Amino acid sequence: MKQMIRMLKRRTNFPTLRVYIPDVLKTMPDEFDSHQFIGTFAYQEELTYIHALRDAGLNKPFQTINDAIIHWLGESGLVQQVGTRESENIFKQIRSAAVWKKV
Repeated sequence: MKQMIRMLKRRTNFPTLRVYIPDVLKTMPDEFDSHQFIGTFAYQEELTYIHALRDAGLNKPFQTINDAIIHWLGESGLVQQVGTRESENIFKQIRSAAVWKKV
């Protein structure tokens, strides 16, 4: 993960996505999963999210960008992971996702 983020920092303004996490988090319920957070992030910061996907220029831009956003969410100190659950991602696939609780 760290290597991927370092590579993206060299290629784009991608790290600016991190600054949107607190504002998106304010609109989330007290407990939510990673897929819900990514969906809300993409909706609220649509243009920024699209630019990050474009700038990523990788085989799996959605996975790369989404993993980084969730990594930064976990590092923010604003939430604590309390488990995992199956949930629907932005592609309507059911996958395991971290469950977060605001602190």
